[in-house]
Amino acid sequence: MEMRLMIETEGPDGPGHSTIAAEGRYWRLTEPLDISSDTLPKYACASYVWGDERLQNPIHPSITMSDRTLPTFAAVVRHAPGCAIWIDAFCVPVEPNKKRPTLESLGFIFSRAESVVAVVAAESLAAMREMKATVGVISCQLNPPADLIRRPLDTLDTDMWIRSVWTYQEVVNNPGMLWFASTAGDQPAIDSMDVLQAVGGYMLAYSKVNPQYADIHHRHVMDFEILLIDCHMGAFIRRSAFIIMSGLKNRTYLEPANYFYSMMGALTTQPSSRTTNPTLEGLAERFMQLCEEKGDYSFIFSARERDARPGLRWRPLPGILRPVLTWHCYGEGQPGRRVEDGILLEKVVVFTPVPSEQHSEDALWSWARLPLARWVESLAVTGVEPEGLAVQIRQVLNHFVGFSGRGDTFLTENGVFYAQEVLPGGQVCICVSREVRWTFGAPGIAKVDSNGDVSYTPGVFIGDVRSDTIEVTDFILH
Repeated sequence: MEMRLMIETEGPDGPGHSTIAAEGRYWRLTEPLDISSDTLPKYACASYVWGDERLQNPIHPSITMSDRTLPTFAAVVRHAPGCAIWIDAFCVPVEPNKKRPTLESLGFIFSRAESVVAVVAAESLAAMREMKATVGVISCQLNPPADLIRRPLDTLDTDMWIRSVWTYQEVVNNPGMLWFASTAGDQPAIDSMDVLQAVGGYMLAYSKVNPQYADIHHRHVMDFEILLIDCHMGAFIRRSAFIIMSGLKNRTYLEPANYFYSMMGALTTQPSSRTTNPTLEGLAERFMQLCEEKGDYSFIFSARERDARPGLRWRPLPGILRPVLTWHCYGEGQPGRRVEDGILLEKVVVFTPVPSEQHSEDALWSWARLPLARWVESLAVTGVEPEGLAVQIRQVLNHFVGFSGRGDTFLTENGVFYAQEVLPGGQVCICVSREVRWTFGAPGIAKVDSNGDVSYTPGVFIGDVRSDTIEVTDFILH
């Protein structure tokens, strides 16, 4: 990778250097810096979205840049005084063989920044301030006011910075300060902890007034809240591949490669030295390879079809890796390692399906009622007629929680497994993660043995995987 920064200089263009003016000062691009040393200057990173409009790039005249770049740069200058600045339009190399490894090294770049300044729309910053003021007023009240308005939530839910695939890794990797600002010079920045308390408190209050609405109809705001939590917890936990896939599921991108650059930036803070021209499949392979190197196999719980090659039938086909279900999850990854004829998953729970007559719907409801009850009620409001509890929960998963599977349903003694795809006939056993989970269950993968022909299908397990009475074991996927 190549690391360059924008630094302050005494005046306009000097010999061999293009400069820009911002906040009454001049700035130029450094030569490549030595990333192997501890002598990198103190710098702040700019986090923003490009939009559609383009201007000629004053630092790299052969290419264009977003019309938002210069106003964003000025905002970072205002809110990160005394710092050099990293901003993509100027600091990412133009040459493809240098650009690609730099884009794969965004985790490195953002993790070493003194601060990150996220530049959002002026209306969004105003909405954050409104939420903060409202939460400050109602925090001492027993119940939030019934007329609590949804406009600030609507504003944030449509903000393109909050929806962008790039911003996930730009935020979660920064161990320093995260500020939210706008390009308006008269708006002071807001610290990310204040934003987290404001957004989280407002969402909680609004959901009390509208218990079947807030987190379902404002999924991007909920993702934003989870992102901020991840940002502040990042120093204490290891981020799993499954958490990253979940964090990026609802985010937008212009080019598929950007999806994987952000995924790799969130997964590792090590610089990349790759100079090849990667395809989408190559980037997917690279992401899965990085996961395996870390001993985290939670990427196998992607909803993608499985690889058909012998010894790799457990592995998702390389491509866009979506999680089987998009919801806030816990855990530092699915531990495992390669063995001679496949992979060995550690700390999992293995279930064998039981006939429906041996399964108690009351028991299933006891596992699922707390996190899923209000969504089941919402289905009744929308007129969906459930045929049974297991079917009703599947409708909840499909309708509210981002599960796209249409496969078989398997009852077990401790819950129910919903397969992503229809399984072939044969002997079925279900391997469920104990280390990556949701409040209502965990991702899993079904193994089907059809007279020696083994296949795998991912899915969602709703039920108990944490009880001390459940045996934790290892499981080999061939």
